[in-house]
Amino acid sequence: MLTFLMLIRVPCFPIRNRKVPMCCFRLKCVSIRGLPLMLAGIVVASLATGCDFFSGPTEYEQMKMKDSEFSDLAKSIGGTAEKKGQALGSMQSAGWQINLSGCQINEEVLTEISKLGEKEYVFELNLSNSSITDEQLLKLNENLVGRATFKLNLADTAITDSALDNLNNFHCLIEVNLKRSKVTKDAVKRLRERRKADKDMPDEVQKMPFNVHI
Repeated sequence: MLTFLMLIRVPCFPIRNRKVPMCCFRLKCVSIRGLPLMLAGIVVASLATGCDFFSGPTEYEQMKMKDSEFSDLAKSIGGTAEKKGQALGSMQSAGWQINLSGCQINEEVLTEISKLGEKEYVFELNLSNSSITDEQLLKLNENLVGRATFKLNLADTAITDSALDNLNNFHCLIEVNLKRSKVTKDAVKRLRERRKADKDMPDEVQKMPFNVHI
């Protein structure tokens, strides 16, 4: 009797942290005579487990997992990060409210915020009383993290004029808290002047009051 090896899919227990059931495979020696029955069994097993050769998280599920990972990272250092809809005048979108007040801003956190800012909006960024440095803030600026940020809190930090003078990619700021930082009133004046001349700032934001607390 003619026989051949066939790759058979059988149900397995889901792998930890995966929402989609996984499928396992094993080799089985199948005869030509038993092939139709075997194929029917494979189809039934696939339908019963909801499993197919391309099973895996959907694009939406992957996005939600990434959101959860970032929120968990913020929580692990004592902060919070929440993504929700936000309105600024007539402009509405979904974006992040990140609160890292009192947190140690290490390289991992900085990298993950930068990755987040590449594809999503960060509406509120609270770094008050954190370990944020001029160099780190300018890295966030360079990576366009603040392109949609309208509230920036740098109170009780070591941020100086050097960082504020080069904060040129925060195009939607309407409120900045600099209380008890090392920023001077002269630097705030220069920030106001740059804001007025910012051609990348949405017209609606340009017309809004600009509140700087120092």
